[in-house]
Amino acid sequence: MSDLAANTSTHKVEVTVGTLDAVRTGLRDAASMPLGTSAPVFGGYPIPVAGKTGTAEVYDASVQKNVNYAWYASFAPFNDPKYVVVVMIEKGGHGGTAAAPAARLIYDQLFGVKGGVVTGNSHSD
Repeated sequence: MSDLAANTSTHKVEVTVGTLDAVRTGLRDAASMPLGTSAPVFGGYPIPVAGKTGTAEVYDASVQKNVNYAWYASFAPFNDPKYVVVVMIEKGGHGGTAAAPAARLIYDQLFGVKGGVVTGNSHSD
């Protein structure tokens, strides 16, 4: 066993049911409400998805500047989750414009949804 593994321990984080419900509702709203960052991708989707977009700035030495990595973390169906899909696209821009549409393609396959072309959100994450 490595020193790292030998020194790690688990900690239980106490979260109330009300707090967890609020987080879940916020994730659902982000994917379905008009101003949600992934609503253009999942707003009318037949399976209720909950998710959060993200953008991480990472320094790229080859261009000597920060570049954006696109993220989307999600689960579906919202009321009875069966799948978790997390997408990270290096140098992909913003989560709502790149990673959420990629997640949609994965959900289309998982749920047998005939999707077609998906465009992302033009909002910032």
